Amino acid sequence: MQIQAYEAIRTGIVYAKYAPGDKLQVKDLCADLGLGRTLVRKSLVRLRQERLVETVPQSGTYVSKIRLEAVGGTRYARESLESQISVEACARLDARSLAELHELLAEGESARDAQDRRAFFDSDNLFHEKLYDIAGKQQVWSWLEFISIDLQRCRWLRVQTEDLDQDAILGQHREIVRVPREEGHGRDAFPRLEPSASSVQRICCCDQALPGLLHCKLRPESAAATDISYMPVFSYY
Repeated sequence: MQIQAYEAIRTGIVYAKYAPGDKLQVKDLCADLGLGRTLVRKSLVRLRQERLVETVPQSGTYVSKIRLEAVGGTRYARESLESQISVEACARLDARSLAELHELLAEGESARDAQDRRAFFDSDNLFHEKLYDIAGKQQVWSWLEFISIDLQRCRWLRVQTEDLDQDAILGQHREIVRVPREEGHGRDAFPRLEPSASSVQRICCCDQALPGLLHCKLRPESAAATDISYMPVFSYY
């Protein structure tokens, strides 16, 4: 039950059910989750240790704002790993794992067609997780998942506030599942999940779109007063 309480609140933070800056009342969380106060309080302690919530003396507990420094660091780690992971996964593909990737790709296409953003977001994450699993690097994925919470929150806000090119994202996935399987192909034959110049996008997180959700400061050199970050975001968003 303790893990259930923790994961429920953590998931609510990732998907902005509890948005950055929201005040979290123990009694409201108990009613919302159908759990006891002790379980909720212990979960908040753990989430505070992970810097997902913060306590303000004589005020209460609040959902932490997204830390752009953490987003940038995790994005850098993921970019650095994804290409090699895709190579290793492709080299180890068998009929079963290839079928699983096809199934996840189909789920993503169905979510796109249904305009179900949450389902598309989840299927994309599952596809990447499966690549790490096929490559024998599930522990690396678990580590990334633990440190990627602010990146995940930022990605979900992008899904909610922007029209992402879902076809481009699915296109990368298709490149993986159609990798040449004939004997003799070298490492260079395998597709890589790395961006082309055209896939790099300038993301201006504006006050109008994401009011008060990010923990950062305006830079004097910003092109516009509303620009509070500059992030090159690749097609995995």
